[in-house]
Amino acid sequence: MLSVYSLVVLISSVSVCVLRVRADPVLLDQSFGCHSRLKQLHGQQVTVLMPPNITGHWVSNSCEVRPGPEFLTRSYRFNPDHTFAALQFYYEDRDCSVPSYSLLIRGSVRPLQASWLVRGGTVCEYHLSRVQLLCHGPAAATLLRTLLPPDCDPRRPPQPGLAYELWDERWAAGRDCTRGLRFSMQELRLMRMERRHHHGDAERRAEEELFLGDVHTERAQRRLHQPSGYQTPLRSAKVRRLLHMHALHLNVLAINIERV
Repeated sequence: MLSVYSLVVLISSVSVCVLRVRADPVLLDQSFGCHSRLKQLHGQQVTVLMPPNITGHWVSNSCEVRPGPEFLTRSYRFNPDHTFAALQFYYEDRDCSVPSYSLLIRGSVRPLQASWLVRGGTVCEYHLSRVQLLCHGPAAATLLRTLLPPDCDPRRPPQPGLAYELWDERWAAGRDCTRGLRFSMQELRLMRMERRHHHGDAERRAEEELFLGDVHTERAQRRLHQPSGYQTPLRSAKVRRLLHMHALHLNVLAINIERV
């Protein structure tokens, strides 16, 4: 019996995409150049890029709601060397108009293989190097002090406008101040990137969306959760009009936290 099988996916009448699958999962590689064209909706042609080229700046298109509830916007930068800087801005209201606190997460992420469970998804591995917290007001600082675990430094509690170290890979094993926040970046375990082309509008830039893995509805389960679906997609910041509702808060908070 052959140990190698060829899965041929027709993406148009004149082009095909071939994925070679062995008995074991195959690592994704840019040499595959495999872009699977899946559907057309309302004059749009949607292409799923595998493996996803996520290099660039990706932002929320609107206020996002997570179970809890949590209200947030995200601003993620992925670099060509696989490192990333992720900004998560949390708010007190569902309109994301009253900033509460922000998290700055640094690390690295790499695509591994096409997902066997989620069509069009790519399984990834990630590594965190540093997590920082910035409070935007006294109320948030007071609340977060009560959530931090005992092994965090009580002599330097979170203060509005000052960066607070939640985790650093250089610390001794076992010290992790993110536990009290139920913080997790398991969303990076699963990715899907789509490019939308608009028929009949040659001057309009193709829109790109980055779907990251879903977040567990129970906060206590988030650190172990293996995504099987997606969150609301992030949009490529190359399309400037996407920074509309929360543009002021997003830009001001990003400037403040990146100074720390």
